[in-house]
Amino acid sequence: MITVYTTGVFDLLHPGHINILRRARAMGDRLIVGVQEDDSVLEQKGRRPIMSCKERMFMLKELPFVDLVLSYHDIDQRKMIKILKPKIIVQGGDWLKTGDRSTVINFARKNNIKIIQFPYTKEVSTTNIKERVYNSLRKIKRENMLDFDLTQRLRIVPISKLLVYESNDPLRTKKLIDRISRSQLFFNPITVGSIDHDGHLLVIDGANRLEALKKLDAKYVPVQIVNYFNPDEVDLQSNEHYLDIKQSIFLKLLRDKKIKIKESKKDSYTMNNNLCYIYTNKKVYNILASKDLIGDVKILNRLVNSYKNIATVTRKSDVGNLLGDSRILIKFKTFNTSDIIEIVTKKMQLESGITWHSIQNSIIHLGMPLSILKEGFKSDKEATKYAKKIIKEKINNQAIRRYFSSVCICDEWEL
Repeated sequence: MITVYTTGVFDLLHPGHINILRRARAMGDRLIVGVQEDDSVLEQKGRRPIMSCKERMFMLKELPFVDLVLSYHDIDQRKMIKILKPKIIVQGGDWLKTGDRSTVINFARKNNIKIIQFPYTKEVSTTNIKERVYNSLRKIKRENMLDFDLTQRLRIVPISKLLVYESNDPLRTKKLIDRISRSQLFFNPITVGSIDHDGHLLVIDGANRLEALKKLDAKYVPVQIVNYFNPDEVDLQSNEHYLDIKQSIFLKLLRDKKIKIKESKKDSYTMNNNLCYIYTNKKVYNILASKDLIGDVKILNRLVNSYKNIATVTRKSDVGNLLGDSRILIKFKTFNTSDIIEIVTKKMQLESGITWHSIQNSIIHLGMPLSILKEGFKSDKEATKYAKKIIKEKINNQAIRRYFSSVCICDEWEL
């Protein structure tokens, strides 16, 4: 009996997989398929498959030309080959390009096992399918953006109703105060999300703008309200800090603040139980998480406070990836929305720039007179009526343009 053995991830089973498996079975009397386990794929490719190993194995077992399905973790297949004793090993067209296969090839030669590569079916791959799904979802999201209603989204609310989970940056706040004082206008509404039935609003973007208004004695603030729990509107991402500071000075700062770091020896870095990774020119370090969220907040705040007034700090949320121009990169963990709400309810704050809320739709350059925000309104209803009036005037004057794309604001802190 001729046993044929083939391996792979087999994520999102498609015609290319079927063609290879059918041809492999035709070469022998029995086809055994090895399915790479989820953690093994993560270690090798840096990401997990869309389908779990159990789901992938289930689908393969249902194919009439597959006789046996096994899972494996070790990409060195020699142990598995010794057990199964195949006469033929079949692989896809890019098998030699995805790693060093010399050990398995030499082992197969010594044991008189044929290795045959079949070319992949053109224009069909898991990556191609993922791109098609992504583009389809992207189109749906863009169409849903047409429902963006300025009169419903824009509000003018009392500052007292706003909850802040992130501390402000004093330097940026000062620049905003100077700019608002000169122009007597407040330009970019703060982005907030409704988080309870009492009308409290969480500031998810605009802590510096809010602090500037407070220092200018404003009572009200223009906000754009989003659904904080809808990932299509708000994407809570991990942020990165790029520091222009010597490694020796940076490490001393950490020692002075008694921040414990551990050198990481892995080739791939996943957060798991880590608060952040610190990349230098030569080494990579990590900081372990504490027992609870509040402990994590305290550690990260101490970390940022150790360098924020000494090093020049830029952020991924501000300028994108600057790794090539920086001596130190700090990659923070990703928080979730429940973490942020817990931080607020316990009356704590994260240092500025540890998290990054990416907003699907934003209102910018509104131009609200500072005098109106300082004088306030007789009621929330009057404030809402005034906000709708401004939007209506701008629409009538053709002074609004909607952009269905990401926007980088280049002038918010300019003097």
